[in-house]
Amino acid sequence: MGLCTYAIEPVTPTVLSFLINANEHISLELSVPSQFTPIVGQDKLAEAIKTGLIEFIPKNTENNAEKWSELLSVMILNNTSVQAHTFRDSVLGGLKAKTTEFTMLNSAFKNEKEYQVATAIARYQLESRTEILYFYAISGPVNAVSIQYIKSISPKEDIPQLLTKLGAFFAQHIKIVK
Repeated sequence: MGLCTYAIEPVTPTVLSFLINANEHISLELSVPSQFTPIVGQDKLAEAIKTGLIEFIPKNTENNAEKWSELLSVMILNNTSVQAHTFRDSVLGGLKAKTTEFTMLNSAFKNEKEYQVATAIARYQLESRTEILYFYAISGPVNAVSIQYIKSISPKEDIPQLLTKLGAFFAQHIKIVK
């Protein structure tokens, strides 16, 4: 049984499906918007999935992957019984150590019978950029996946409006399939 599947159609978004709980047939499905492209290139997406890290940037920056304004990152931990909140706290702890002005704006955890979900929103300074991170992690008995949406923001950015947009992005593009 595969741990991840994906489908790519030229006109539709890339759809990634990650098995979270094999016994209960629960998967996380991520629909990557068509304006995003994998940093490694579409031809190496399957290889990136196997390594456990997939990163997408807007297509308008694909000629210069270092100058992205948005980054959609997927981390896959197969055969690992890490809890979603531990996964989240580990990633955010590492980020906090590498950044300045780190502020946690929101954090939540939901423990369902078949899986766990942990989320967080953080704002921080990385070198000369201010970024906001919307973090989503889901874990099952042996697999965990995190999806991180990072956006470079200006000091004048309307944070409440941006958080609403980020929440809508996750509501539209992520679903738990039972």
